[in-house]
Amino acid sequence: MFGDRYELLQRLGAGGMARVYLARDTVLGRTVAIKVLHSELDENEEVRARFLREARIFARLKHPHIVDIYDVVTTPEGAAAMVMEYVEGTDLHRVLSSNPRLVPELAALVIRPLADALHYAHREGVVHRDVKPANVLLGRDGSVKLSDFGIAKASEEDLLTRTGDFLGTPAYIAPEQARGDAIGPAADQYALGVVLFEMVTGKRPFAGPNTLAVLTKIMAGEYPDPRELNAAVDDDLAAIIARTLSLEAADRFPDLGAMVTALERYHITVNADRQRGLIAGLVDDPNGTADVVAGEVANDLITTARRAAAQGDKRNARKSAHAALARKPDLEAAHALLRTLDQPTVDLMPPATGGTTTTSTGTVGAGRRGPVVVGVALALTALIGVGITVLLRTRPPGSTGVPAVAQPAIAEPPPAADQGATARTVGAAPDAAPAPDAAPPPDAAPPDAAAPPDAAPPRVAARPKPARRAPADAPPKPAPKPAPKPEPPPAPVAAATAPGTLAIAAAPWADVYVDGKHRGRTPYLKQLTLPPGAHQLELRNPGFPPHKESVTVKSGETVTRRVRLGSRPR
Repeated sequence: MFGDRYELLQRLGAGGMARVYLARDTVLGRTVAIKVLHSELDENEEVRARFLREARIFARLKHPHIVDIYDVVTTPEGAAAMVMEYVEGTDLHRVLSSNPRLVPELAALVIRPLADALHYAHREGVVHRDVKPANVLLGRDGSVKLSDFGIAKASEEDLLTRTGDFLGTPAYIAPEQARGDAIGPAADQYALGVVLFEMVTGKRPFAGPNTLAVLTKIMAGEYPDPRELNAAVDDDLAAIIARTLSLEAADRFPDLGAMVTALERYHITVNADRQRGLIAGLVDDPNGTADVVAGEVANDLITTARRAAAQGDKRNARKSAHAALARKPDLEAAHALLRTLDQPTVDLMPPATGGTTTTSTGTVGAGRRGPVVVGVALALTALIGVGITVLLRTRPPGSTGVPAVAQPAIAEPPPAADQGATARTVGAAPDAAPAPDAAPPPDAAPPDAAAPPDAAPPRVAARPKPARRAPADAPPKPAPKPAPKPEPPPAPVAAATAPGTLAIAAAPWADVYVDGKHRGRTPYLKQLTLPPGAHQLELRNPGFPPHKESVTVKSGETVTRRVRLGSRPR
């Protein structure tokens, strides 16, 4: 029994400074959590003072998403103990252990109340300094609570720590905190960005075999692009993460209220009860809840994709369909829509009076005429043209079946050859193939209406065999002209046009464009080989204004550009 009113029920867990028990308040009849300082630390006056200061900070913070504190007591052995609100459920660290990667919209449901709680604490002059998944409590009632202000710092109080002591969890601390500089609310924002990155990718942005390796990466600002780890992370969410993880505190959101506003677009459109139900589902069935949310979001994206497709906006239709598949890879509706969007539609014949429209995949409307019908029609047209040509060539002298003035136009070879090619393109019948052979050879003279009648039969009788041999015999006839040999440029000119190198370093990361062409993304892209001369360099990160400048590359030299987005190049 603690303080003559708190009955211990069971031990819940332990941390570096204290152990936590489940207890019952015999006076008010409610369940509470009691945090008891380790006995070996309780004898340390500095640690005890820090523990009691946490109690004072907790007591002054009253927010629905911050664990409440009820009382401070001492154990029968004299150790300090803190009586707190009991959240029945689990913590975010355990949720991520069973389901490492959450749907972005579901992650936003968890992150937003935490950002709101921290924004409130900052206005009260308190910086948490140890934001991490283990300090985020998720209740079976759908609540989200921030706990453990054990190393929080109140702005009006001196830091209770020895010089050189390191406070905080390395993977979640801000660069300024790693350097030992003065920290403020921006450090909590950075840590919350690390948590968000971990929730949507299943990995921490900064990892290494030891603390030193992790701190080195944090201070360098090098981390993978979340979009490459999870295709469901879109550009807008990547921009939020990039801004919170900016190397310099001044480049992050001005406060967490601004981050809350940016996160609102990722909330699933549900009422408060539904939102609490989804959070509660993460406690008992993280995988099932994530799958449900993924399905809901994917269906909404498919609706958006279909609406865009109906409006003829294929680009956004494909984008929304692919976003749906990033959440539900087996969603058949998305696959079907993409198959429809990827099918080219070509009007091979104008619609008939009956409303028939022919496409590359068949015919829509009456008649059911497909591309084979079109091919046969074109082939017959070609054969008719060839037949007329032969008829005109072989008509007896004095025949008046076709006016003589029409002979040159009908006997001209190009129309017959074009029609034959068209018939092959759309799948003409095999008997259309000889159409090109019926044309006269290139060196044949066109028929002359004024020529003597007895001159026409010999030319007609001699044409069939040369016409068939002409394609095979044609290549040897013209004497090939040797191509002029290019003269190699003199050595001095080649040396003057040797390429140069452009080395690029951008923080936090950027898509690199040179002369309008995308060349890669930092930090993966380190340098580019470019021809000498002036080039237009553009760095793009959705969280910052684009950086543009002209860079002059010299032959055989390396030009280095180090850019911190949001500022001038350095």
